[in-house]
Amino acid sequence: MAVPERSNCTRYCSTTKPTYLRRELDDGDNPNLDRSIPPDKNNWITMTIFSFATSAIGSPASARTAVEWAVEHGFGGVEFNGPIRLADISPDDRIFLSAMATEHGMRYTHHFPVTALPGSHDSATRERDLAELISETNVAGEIGVEVIVLHPGKLHVDGIEPEETSESDRAASMSYFVEFM
Repeated sequence: MAVPERSNCTRYCSTTKPTYLRRELDDGDNPNLDRSIPPDKNNWITMTIFSFATSAIGSPASARTAVEWAVEHGFGGVEFNGPIRLADISPDDRIFLSAMATEHGMRYTHHFPVTALPGSHDSATRERDLAELISETNVAGEIGVEVIVLHPGKLHVDGIEPEETSESDRAASMSYFVEFM
């Protein structure tokens, strides 16, 4: 797979170097800049990394396919979501994803399934989702996922429709969500 030529912005956004850039234009060829000086809030700005959610490219079945697409199109990161479960990534693909993070500065995030109900009033549901989160987190650490996005899920009180719940039900759900974490 051919890696496209990168612009200055993409080069800075998708390398393993710190994601800072001096406020003045630094194309890497300026001999007057002392690069040994550590980042300072007054002299440096944070560069934004452009990433995409795997659902944006048709929800590929494998994380490897998504990362190959990202590298090919010059993106600096991937958010794994949709049908991609981190715990299902093969050992070979885990090695590949780690290598791509190192070689191309890829940054990874994961969107935990929106079907999860960590704020559920049902303790068995919370326990099931916590077990899945733990298995996802273990793989996330292995491949370098920096952020896992987690939602409390729809309001889940047995025997009550979500639109019929009270504010105290909502408060209890949020406390379950916080406890879950």
